[in-house]
Amino acid sequence: MRGLKKQRRVQVIALALICLAGATALIGFALRDGINLFRSPTQVGTSPVAGRDFPPRWLSG
Repeated sequence: MRGLKKQRRVQVIALALICLAGATALIGFALRDGINLFRSPTQVGTSPVAGRDFPPRWLSG
């Protein structure tokens, strides 16, 4: 009985390490081009928001 607990613990730890490696690989794949969340004020001013009316129709009457 004692050996089964140890074997189960090893299996759970191995599974956790595999999941951690998979998550790390997915994050690395997503970030390979880098994160570009910043837009300069010029970019914000010159590019319209796609698919949006401003002000919304329900607000303007």
